[in-house]
Amino acid sequence: MNDLQPILAALSHKFLWLPVVIGVARLLMKWFSGPLQQKLMARMVAAATGPDAEEERDWEAILGMRWYRVLNFSLDLVLSIKLPTLADFLRAQVAHGEKGKELGAGTEGAKN
Repeated sequence: MNDLQPILAALSHKFLWLPVVIGVARLLMKWFSGPLQQKLMARMVAAATGPDAEEERDWEAILGMRWYRVLNFSLDLVLSIKLPTLADFLRAQVAHGEKGKELGAGTEGAKN
């Protein structure tokens, strides 16, 4: 760590404005991040619970790509924008499957 100290000191003096810019951007993005997150999650849940298997595969492919995970991490780190993850997508699929089973069990009980 002592070897990096001069480099870190030089960077902190040269880019002193960077934390201020990131802080201001995070504050401004708070107004937009909530509605953006809600819309993205709603689209993802609709795809996870919908009948279109091809759309599900497309979402799984995109959410599993390395560039998407890096983008998700970067946006969360810098601007506090949380994009949907593959775990969220799979959780929505499982929740929809359990609801379907419950509805199916409820209709079977009504038939008997």
